[in-house]
Amino acid sequence: MPTLIVRTLEQRIDEADRLIASLQLRIEQQLIHVNELAADPYEAKRARATADHWLAELSLLRLHRTNLYMQLAFAGRVGSKAS
Repeated sequence: MPTLIVRTLEQRIDEADRLIASLQLRIEQQLIHVNELAADPYEAKRARATADHWLAELSLLRLHRTNLYMQLAFAGRVGSKAS
């Protein structure tokens, strides 16, 4: 039976996965928008800056998810030793 820590980490990983999927979709849509704004360089530049910001955020979310998986692996090892 998973411990409370393990269940909490699994929930946080699921939440991170949902946030990542949502942000990936927003980025894809924003990049399409950037391409549609080719005739207006100023607006295209602003839209691209937004996409770049979201890409940086996506990178941080992926790092956060990796850290959660590492914590989960550690909690699983500790939990198995305590049993």
